[in-house]
Amino acid sequence: MNILKEIKETAYLSTTKSEQYRRIMRIFFNEYEKMNFHLYKEDILNKIEEFPEFENYTMEKLKSDLDSLVDWGNLIAIQDTKKVNTIEEFKNREYRYSMSEKAVIIERMTITLENIHFESGNLSTNYISRMIDNLEEISFLFSRKESTDSIYECWRIIQEDFKQINQNYQDYLKEFYSKKSEELMKTTEFLLYKEKFINILKNFIKNLQKYSSKMEETLKKIEFQMENEILELIIEKEFEKQELNLNNEFKVDESFKNRLRENIIGKWQSLKNWFISNEKRKSEYRQIMNITEEIIGKIVQEAFFITQRENWGNERKAEYRKFISLFIDCQDIKEAHKLASHLFGVQKIRHFNLKATNTVSSESSVYDEGEGKNRNYMEYILESHNRTYKPRIEKTGFEDRRELKERLKLEYKRKLENDRKMITQYLNKGILDISQIDGEVSAEFRKFILNLITMANLSSDKISRTEYGQKYRLTETNEKMVLKCEDGDLEMPKYIFEFLED
Repeated sequence: MNILKEIKETAYLSTTKSEQYRRIMRIFFNEYEKMNFHLYKEDILNKIEEFPEFENYTMEKLKSDLDSLVDWGNLIAIQDTKKVNTIEEFKNREYRYSMSEKAVIIERMTITLENIHFESGNLSTNYISRMIDNLEEISFLFSRKESTDSIYECWRIIQEDFKQINQNYQDYLKEFYSKKSEELMKTTEFLLYKEKFINILKNFIKNLQKYSSKMEETLKKIEFQMENEILELIIEKEFEKQELNLNNEFKVDESFKNRLRENIIGKWQSLKNWFISNEKRKSEYRQIMNITEEIIGKIVQEAFFITQRENWGNERKAEYRKFISLFIDCQDIKEAHKLASHLFGVQKIRHFNLKATNTVSSESSVYDEGEGKNRNYMEYILESHNRTYKPRIEKTGFEDRRELKERLKLEYKRKLENDRKMITQYLNKGILDISQIDGEVSAEFRKFILNLITMANLSSDKISRTEYGQKYRLTETNEKMVLKCEDGDLEMPKYIFEFLED
């Protein structure tokens, strides 16, 4: 069971004195990059004083900060006896400081985080090509019983390239699905580089298909026994390397070797899963292709919507200019009101409705109806416009439709019989050549023939069945013909139907 322990080496990144600690560690890292691994506190102080914000920084503060970094495991303090000249100096413990291995990794991480906005995902498939070459090289070296060092070096390069291609496409997808990218895709600026973006994705798909298929073939060529033997050689070589690692914190024993074997076999299996599909799951590269195709579709759709919006906006602007010119030409406010009603509709509307009128006079108004002693009022049921409200539905029994079903069943049987008769009429030894049909055919026969062609084309072997169960094979020729029908002439390729026995 792996227990996740506290990583003390990262403590200096989030304390109240982070600015001082980070500056010290960055100085150490810059010197580490120059192959200058050991520094004295005087050297560190001189470099810190070059920064204006550390103008009042003293040696006492530096000693305290260095002690904290040593306690956390970021720095390793080595007592320098060569520099000691007196007992007093020995008591003061003159040290040389160097970075620990974890501190180097953490500083590299912080530099990556600081520059993350300047990096972008890369959709290169060159890594796959190089992985193929190294896999083939491993197979060749193993068959010739060459040095294990060469095989291990090829394995190391394959793992680095595999890690890089994984990281690149994940970073690229993360960048595309980020909020900033989604907002950009909805702006007109996106149209400027839409074509370039689509071309990049299409080239990526094309190259991915090319190299991944070859990679899949290369992996399948490595036989199971050969695969196990190669992995055992790599495990042994990695085990030897770990034994020589001076900074190894783990006890190198059989348990460690088993964990190492599990790690290497897991990496190999991940590599195979990336390129080879099985019954339970698609390979990773096929999923990437599907995702990339979806991205292309989304880009095209967004670009279409942007163009439509732009065109709609331009049309509306032209309409608004026309409306403004009409308002300017209005002679008075009444004419302006009329134009406003025409353009925007009547603002206040009242509806009156009567079932019947008491007069046939065209001069009579609805306001005159119902006046006097004999007022005839009407009732009008108002229905709610609230969508959440639903009127109560009265419950009724099921309607008996047995007669309708029987009638439809008989009609269907008659149709099947008519279809069989139509086919039999033009059959010649089980073959129906529609180019040999003389005279006009009915519209029903034309629909029947077209349906047979459609059903056969849905099958890869061009074999299908009629609705009444007769099996047939369709043959299409390059010749053209005209089928004369009662509702017009149909120009079509020459088809031959061969009706088969079950």
